Amino acid sequence: MYHAFDESRSIIAIPPAVFAWQMRWLHENGYQVIPLSRLVQYLRNADPLPARSVVITFDDGFETIYTYAFPVLVRYGLPATVFLVAGYCGRQNDWPNRPLTVPHLSLLSWTQIREMDRRGIEFGAHSLSHPRLDRLAPEKAAPEILDSKACIEDRLGHAVELFLSVWSV
Repeated sequence: MYHAFDESRSIIAIPPAVFAWQMRWLHENGYQVIPLSRLVQYLRNADPLPARSVVITFDDGFETIYTYAFPVLVRYGLPATVFLVAGYCGRQNDWPNRPLTVPHLSLLSWTQIREMDRRGIEFGAHSLSHPRLDRLAPEKAAPEILDSKACIEDRLGHAVELFLSVWSV
């Protein structure tokens, strides 16, 4: 799981060159990168996983995924899954509970998301506004979950089956 890419040494970012090296290493060493949705299918069906399977995911939908990670994934033909905070796409990560240790960063635009989707990157929902879902009453959590999924499906024109339910920064 990755978040953002830059040289800031932020708690959520790694240098783009490190990510590129990691993806090259996976590619050159015979790892089979599979989409998260395929992993879910293997697990649901109790099918054996392909040897040396790896899943690549990105949390929150930061714009640096498009700038730095997406070209590397395309170069090596690697699938990945990006979880979007649907109500903040095209904005910054200035959601109410953003820890002070996490810098303000730009998020993917819908244009970038649609381009990545057309190129085989998979998207999942990560709520509308990035609340601590474990601290919300069910009547407040349900719209965060269901409306984020509906928003992404409306923007992409197809079903979204994945939801990142763990709390993260």
